[in-house]
Amino acid sequence: MKIQCKSTKRYDKAFEKNKLLIRKGQPVLVYVDMPYLQYLNLGEDNHFGGHAIVLFGFEDEKRKFHVSDRDNSDYPIRTPKGLISEDFHLVDYQQMEKARSSNYRPFPANNKWLEFDFNSSQPVTAQIIIEAVKETCDTMLNPPAKLLGVNGINKFSEEVLKWSKFESFKVKLAGITNYFMISADGGTGGGTFRNMYGGFLPFYPTQEKCIASR
Repeated sequence: MKIQCKSTKRYDKAFEKNKLLIRKGQPVLVYVDMPYLQYLNLGEDNHFGGHAIVLFGFEDEKRKFHVSDRDNSDYPIRTPKGLISEDFHLVDYQQMEKARSSNYRPFPANNKWLEFDFNSSQPVTAQIIIEAVKETCDTMLNPPAKLLGVNGINKFSEEVLKWSKFESFKVKLAGITNYFMISADGGTGGGTFRNMYGGFLPFYPTQEKCIASR
């Protein structure tokens, strides 16, 4: 299928465009800066604009969006203030504007959203899977930015050495924060992508071909 990533400097433009898509029955995947979503219970300085949620409805009268996140009634996720497990969340327009318009680095949300075109979708073939896995390998080895892929791992290995100069409390805080962000409770969709790749690659016969192609 075709996927287009779109963005605009004007939130009002993204706001109206995304509501139009929802009216057409097309939920919209948008990027947000996490601390601005109150249900996630994060501190105001815990910025991460690479978080993705789905807008699937809205109520102009109440000025609220209907939001699907990683949690569900049968799949709780951990937040600093405890578990949450809702089928959907109601997020007011002002809160959503702050979350989507945030430009905090290193992953600014910048009013980005994804549009999907299912008209061009086709059955998955072995060749498509091989190409997808190889593209993932290539992106990890040759990432487009210093904080992504293997470059990001190397960068973190340099930064973590600076922790030796931290006070005891700051070391504990840094350790806990980073564990939360990279464990199953934090990044990559609650560990979903790691689980998918970890379970899939060992059993797929083209894995060795993909690695050999490197």
